[in-house]
Amino acid sequence: MKKFFYILFLGAAIMLPQLLSGSALDRDFTLGHVKIPLYQKGKLEVVIFADNGNRRGDMITGKNTLIDRLLTTADVDKIPDGWKQNIHKLDAPLIDVLNFWKGRYLTSDAVIFTPMCNFDRKNNLVYGDDNVFMRTPLFDLDGVGFRTNLNTKEIEISSDVRIVARRDDSDPREIISRKIPVPPRYTTVSATGDSLRFDMAHNELMLIGNVKVVDGNTTLSCDRLTIFLKSKAEQKRSAHKKDTGDSSAMLKGISRILADGDVVLRRRPEDSGDKNAVQTAWCEHLEYEFDSGRIILTGEEELPKMAQDNHELSGERIELLRFSRKAFVNGKCKITESEKIGTRTQIARTITSDRADFDAVENLNVFTGNVTVTDKEAVLTCNSMRIFLKKAPQKVAKSKKNGGNAEFSPLSGSQELDRIHCDGNVKIVTIPKVANSAKAAPRRPSTINAARCELDYPTDKLVFYERVHVDHKGDTLDCDRLDLFMKNSAYRTAPQKEKSSRGVALGGRAANNKTLEKVIASGNVYMKDQESDLRTELMTLEFREMKPGTAVTPGMFATNNIQLIRIICDGKVVAGSLPQLKKSSNGKKRILKAEHAMTYLIKNRAEFHKDVILQEGENEIRCQDMFVFTGAPPATANAAKPAAANPDADPFELDMSENAAPSRIALSDGIDLEQIICKKNVVLVNKDAKGKSTYAGGDTAVYTVESSDIVITADAPRRPYLRRDGRIQYSDVIKGNLKTEILEGRGNIQVVSEKK
Repeated sequence: MKKFFYILFLGAAIMLPQLLSGSALDRDFTLGHVKIPLYQKGKLEVVIFADNGNRRGDMITGKNTLIDRLLTTADVDKIPDGWKQNIHKLDAPLIDVLNFWKGRYLTSDAVIFTPMCNFDRKNNLVYGDDNVFMRTPLFDLDGVGFRTNLNTKEIEISSDVRIVARRDDSDPREIISRKIPVPPRYTTVSATGDSLRFDMAHNELMLIGNVKVVDGNTTLSCDRLTIFLKSKAEQKRSAHKKDTGDSSAMLKGISRILADGDVVLRRRPEDSGDKNAVQTAWCEHLEYEFDSGRIILTGEEELPKMAQDNHELSGERIELLRFSRKAFVNGKCKITESEKIGTRTQIARTITSDRADFDAVENLNVFTGNVTVTDKEAVLTCNSMRIFLKKAPQKVAKSKKNGGNAEFSPLSGSQELDRIHCDGNVKIVTIPKVANSAKAAPRRPSTINAARCELDYPTDKLVFYERVHVDHKGDTLDCDRLDLFMKNSAYRTAPQKEKSSRGVALGGRAANNKTLEKVIASGNVYMKDQESDLRTELMTLEFREMKPGTAVTPGMFATNNIQLIRIICDGKVVAGSLPQLKKSSNGKKRILKAEHAMTYLIKNRAEFHKDVILQEGENEIRCQDMFVFTGAPPATANAAKPAAANPDADPFELDMSENAAPSRIALSDGIDLEQIICKKNVVLVNKDAKGKSTYAGGDTAVYTVESSDIVITADAPRRPYLRRDGRIQYSDVIKGNLKTEILEGRGNIQVVSEKK
């Protein structure tokens, strides 16, 4: 063979002067079995075969032409002839592909076949308008009309481009050389486009116009697709790398692809329980690095976005790492969750941030920078938010079965919410419901501010930390920490597991059947409404759920079908009513202090214990236990028994059971305060207009707020007393009125001098 090419070269040198003559250039030659070798820098690179050809000057028109581009390692003595070569079809079975490459995989890098073409020997150009078929070990290509520059190794296909690319396990060179078994399933990736440019020197292939790529469950469409093929050295390095085990790994011969212009990527997740589930991505530019599994979506005019079911993700730059199961969104990150109500679809929840990081391995999603979560009921803002997820049991089992390489999407709803942590300037603002009438006053939103908060789904607990401030319709609460406890609702049903995925906008599924059960405020607690304020170290608010549609008694604290039923305070309790609302007898602020306090709102009763002090201007009552009743007490509770009948009896004997308490609701001692009952070590201090103080004491005192009447008694053998001007008066009962500043003892009065 080498001798043949030497003789051919020598003959061409002898005939060259004659061929360059004018008459020779214009002469037509009919050639049979054309075989033209082409060299670059003394190295044979291409051999052109044609069944026959017509030559006129430097132009040769060949029929049934095959262009064989050789490997740099090719042995010229083993180059097979290319005449009457059978080219397998584009969709041929793998066995036909193997038969084609069996005799040429050691010599050929690619072959191009066309029924008719022109060869410009002067410029080393081959072109034609007929069908063209390109076959390589990595992919096969069909088209119509082509032009190839043999010097620059560029080829252009004019129209109707169709490509079929083989996967790793179907590389004919590997199967033939290593004699490995033929894979039981021959899977390929197909692509179509209007035209193609292939720069073989730089391993770049570009599809232009109406591009469509189909890879199993994945479809990609765009205006232009650029495919970067690996060099031989890169392919060798990739062969020694550890296999990623990716179930949908494409072609080892491809380094990366770039898709531009109206890019649409659709795929059906392999690990989705819904057969109809589809993930769709839209962008202006898409870049995919095959070895790293990195997918990058960008755009200038419109933000790239992804969608699955009723969720959509967008941002300036979306980056997906398929193998490590991570995703990153930089700039204007937004996740939207929609819901269908009847025939209308509306947005149920959105989350926006400057950046978002999704990690399916660590089950962690992180949103940072200007984080805002909005749903129909509230808006949450913070500096950063961390969402911890947990795998659903059935999904874990499936993931193990697939070797842990199931497809990943940041919009996957297969995970359950575990915890949510928000940090930095946390603020929640409720969205008031629209008023029933146009004349109704606009409803004020409620807000919660804190340095950070944590939501724990397994324990149904929400905690706010540091500088916590709550504002509800003008009523405020400040504390160092606020704990909210939830429970399953008795009137809401849990969402269906597969069809409902509320909470996926935050990275996972969450049930929507919870209701508020209890709130605990701790550390420097200060609560204030328009009529009163309260300070303590620890305050517990207990709630009960009401059946939807339940009418609320005026004065009740109720919202979203939950009602506040009890308030418990522990540690340095200080409660007061504001004087401008005329709730106190002398227009001054009424202050109540204790170590422990408990208010039953639906029972209209409050209890205060240990070192209790009730102050109103210069007057005060001290005791160890105090019971406060609000609203209109039952008639039996106010009925005084005749003193003459039993002078030792309590004239205001009250039924202290809960069944006897009135049903009116009061939020504090400053609302509709009716009666106060004091027990143990009761001391009343009353200062008159002249500045003189009168002290009264006993074991029990009953104070009626509206009339300012007070009755003091003592348990036998002790008796109540009055102390004033150095004298102590003992009697069976002490009655008085704080408005008239008159206190007097009745029954068995005894006066003694106060011991000094």
